[in-house]
Amino acid sequence: AMIGQIAFVKVSAGGSGYTSATVAIGGAGSGASAEAYVRDGVVIGIAVTASGSGYAGGATVAISGDGAGATATVAIGLPVPEGRHLRILCNGAVRFQRAGSSPFVDNWTGADITVPAASAVDFVGAWSGWQAVVFASADYIAPTGDGGLIVRTSAAGDLTLKPAAGGRVRVGSDAEPLGFVTTLGHGSPEGVVMAPPGSDYRNLDGGAGGTLWIKRSGAGSSGWFAVG
Repeated sequence: AMIGQIAFVKVSAGGSGYTSATVAIGGAGSGASAEAYVRDGVVIGIAVTASGSGYAGGATVAISGDGAGATATVAIGLPVPEGRHLRILCNGAVRFQRAGSSPFVDNWTGADITVPAASAVDFVGAWSGWQAVVFASADYIAPTGDGGLIVRTSAAGDLTLKPAAGGRVRVGSDAEPLGFVTTLGHGSPEGVVMAPPGSDYRNLDGGAGGTLWIKRSGAGSSGWFAVG
């Protein structure tokens, strides 16, 4: 709503010798006006009386009167204070859009974010925009309300499980904490990959009868059986 409007005028030098002063705002827009406050010969503040419009390309301010030396700067739109923390409480689902936002609203996902109802999002002012640093992202992790959980992607993105080198994806439960593992590699897992029975392995080299393996017995590296 404040794009192209004069948000405030800040005195950068108060000057001296003023009994009264007038403020003129120039630039690409029109309609903005302000008045100066003088105390003991010094301009101590400027109040915007009309925000005007069309100043997105920039604005200037000139202070005139019977004194000298007073200067000021103009803020267009709503500037973001560096390091300022802002918390927004959402009683309904709110989507924060990156493209076209002003000031720019960004987050670590690189995409728009949806904050679910009954939650909050914490922003920090940085690089002239707002960075969402803490938020409950319903776009990626969504509770089902009955103790369940949905992990999903947005914008047709892939869901990738990526353990570190040598790591595996393990599926377990409270009843079976060790569960089974699913892993991948090149070549046969027999005598190479340790896993409990019920685990699976995919050979990325492919080949008929040697691509998909199931662990049928033993907790060591033997007992693998090729099924496809």
